[in-house]
Amino acid sequence: MTKETNTETEEKRPFFYRSTFDPLLARLYNKSKCSQCNGRGYFVSEIPPEGLDYFIKGIPNREVYTYCQCVDKNVKKQRAIEKIEHH
Repeated sequence: MTKETNTETEEKRPFFYRSTFDPLLARLYNKSKCSQCNGRGYFVSEIPPEGLDYFIKGIPNREVYTYCQCVDKNVKKQRAIEKIEHH
């Protein structure tokens, strides 16, 4: 009975993957004329407070920062260049 209760609560609890965001990294590797992020290198999204699946007026939402595709692409290029130079 205890195991069933634990699995039920684990299924109901939402899982959020958290990663660190560095605005300096976004600025360093952004593309200044990117049409998606307008040269910022990141997006700001809002998600409901933890434990809720919807937005409620008057309750502050959580802001999530994600890198733009232009930053991811430029970081991959830089790592490939560094890999070639070291070998």
